[in-house]
Amino acid sequence: MIRGGLSKRLGLAVLPLLLGGCMADAPQRHDSSVAAGGEAKPYPNLTVAWVAGDNAKEIPDYIDKFNVFCMGFGRSTPRDMVEKAVAGELGKAFGTAVRAESLEAAAALKPDLIAVVDAYLELPKSVFSTASVSVKTTFLDASRRPVAQVDVESRKIVNEVTSFGLGVPRLKNAVWLTLDEAMIKLGAGYAQSAKLAEFAQKGAVDAPAAAAAPAVKVYRSDVDTPSYAAPEDDHAFALVVGVEKYQGLPEAQFAARDAEAVRRHLRALGYPERNILYLSNERALKSAIEKYVEAWLPEHVDEKSRVFVYFSGHGAPDVVSKQAYLVPWDGDPKFLANTAYPVKRLYEKLNALKAARVVVALDSCFSGAGGRSVIPQGLRPLVTQVDPGSLKIGKLAVLTASGADEVTGTAEAQGHGLFTYYLLQGLNKAGGHGTVASLYDFLKPKVQDAAREDSRDQTPQLLGVNLAANLSE
Repeated sequence: MIRGGLSKRLGLAVLPLLLGGCMADAPQRHDSSVAAGGEAKPYPNLTVAWVAGDNAKEIPDYIDKFNVFCMGFGRSTPRDMVEKAVAGELGKAFGTAVRAESLEAAAALKPDLIAVVDAYLELPKSVFSTASVSVKTTFLDASRRPVAQVDVESRKIVNEVTSFGLGVPRLKNAVWLTLDEAMIKLGAGYAQSAKLAEFAQKGAVDAPAAAAAPAVKVYRSDVDTPSYAAPEDDHAFALVVGVEKYQGLPEAQFAARDAEAVRRHLRALGYPERNILYLSNERALKSAIEKYVEAWLPEHVDEKSRVFVYFSGHGAPDVVSKQAYLVPWDGDPKFLANTAYPVKRLYEKLNALKAARVVVALDSCFSGAGGRSVIPQGLRPLVTQVDPGSLKIGKLAVLTASGADEVTGTAEAQGHGLFTYYLLQGLNKAGGHGTVASLYDFLKPKVQDAAREDSRDQTPQLLGVNLAANLSE
């Protein structure tokens, strides 16, 4: 059967492919001067060439496994449904939509826009689990400079949206409903994008060659896909936060990719999708973190529960109290007490949970000296003066990316934070069965060696109790 570990971050190809195996083939959509239903296209004078990322190469094997999982219920999912779906949604919005195999091939077609389409899909494994689809489309101009981005998500619990049939048919029907809703949102997102409308009004004018920006890099890491799968555990809960693009602060490079990969590994470790609280970029507000840490988790966690909390993004030191803070999307280093979340408070609230064990992993730093750490402009780094909240760890097991006076780094080639990359690599090598202590023993020297190659020090820290607990149990 298909487990959470089989879910992959794929090109948009996955979405319509699954559609075909669940219901009858969708009607062919034809390129015309009007959208489906007779409505005028919002951008009839623009041409778009769309491409998918490297992960699309994994689609055939993934679909084969899905068809095996379906065990003959309904026809096999055809592999060419992606072409029809993408042509349909883009074709309803633009005068011409053409599929290209690469950014270079798309640019050679001389379209007005290039669309890079990516998606994340989670298949349900039971009538109590969730089908979820998130789709992101990044539009680039002729010089490959970003023009607009349309990001949508659809999520449905099987037994709340369909009672049609038993077992697999119900799962398929829920997937159909989820994907159909995601496509509707995607089409609406194209039509309602203010930036696309502005581009269309100005006209597609090629920029001078000297002003051309480099192509958008598609990162693909060997840790993005879990190599293991554990049975789903209703008592497993997680909060995953990744803030890469901030409201008014420098970018925390790869933090959103970190969080997405951690979410996939948690699914493989048996954490149900419905029990994973996922906050990325603008959704990672201080109020949202407070709500889930201080209200949602206490309400749902009991004595049998295991909890995993992960944060990837900027940390910050308070210049007066010397306390360490996690910086949410709307955080301001000049007003940390009002806009950020204290690490000490995080530990206190998690210690108060009834859970059997709680593991925390923080890919941030608090020195104020760079990396994933920020301070108000004009102030000097505090370095070792920062109190990371260690005295409040209590019954928790805590993994942090670096020492209090160090700066975190990234694994540029892999598109991840250095700490997170080796954390996930350790899980893959251990087949998801490593303890907190053994995972730390694996990643610590790896991170140290990689940081020294970059002429700096970064030493991950391990604190607390329950260090012998297995992460998949």
